[in-house]
Amino acid sequence: MKIPLKKTFTKEIDNKISDEEILNSFIINLKIKSLNTFNKRDNKLSASNNMKSFWDFNKPWEGEENVTIKIIKNEIKKVIYVIDFSGIYKEFTKYGIVVLPFILVVFYLTGKFDSLIENFGLFFTILYILFSIIVILVIKAFLLILRHRNIFRNTLKYGAGNIKYYNWDKIMKNKSDKELQEIINGHSNYSDRVIIFAKSELNKRK
Repeated sequence: MKIPLKKTFTKEIDNKISDEEILNSFIINLKIKSLNTFNKRDNKLSASNNMKSFWDFNKPWEGEENVTIKIIKNEIKKVIYVIDFSGIYKEFTKYGIVVLPFILVVFYLTGKFDSLIENFGLFFTILYILFSIIVILVIKAFLLILRHRNIFRNTLKYGAGNIKYYNWDKIMKNKSDKELQEIINGHSNYSDRVIIFAKSELNKRK
């Protein structure tokens, strides 16, 4: 039984940026973050980090990160980003089947197993180890959500690549009204993302 674990991010964006550019930017940035399987059609993108199971190297399995991105266009263009991390339960299975027995063997070989059994009993010892694994997985899920929130925000604000490493607010502040207008009119090599910063700066001056 698959337990759904999903987090959705939504944002309204500038209509000037094409669907193609938005989805391509997500592909580039998600590749940087190790997602490797993409399926793009029209205004929708699916992405995942499919990887090999460590117990069967010939059979690929669904990774713990599966992303779906939709662009909805009504009066306002909206991007919906859904991260499905229900595959993290496969991590629990992996830890439960492999790591738990391994930990028990290590405790036994180091002589600590008898001490744990004596102090807590066999049931509570195993329960304690399982609880520790669950806590690790909860932390991992939380970090996964933060990671994708940053991907979502940075991609919509800056696009693909290293554009975010420039202080565009400061760059546009140092330009004249005429230069800003030329950027907005498309008379430059700046991308649509940067044009948004130029518009914002010009509006502030008005």
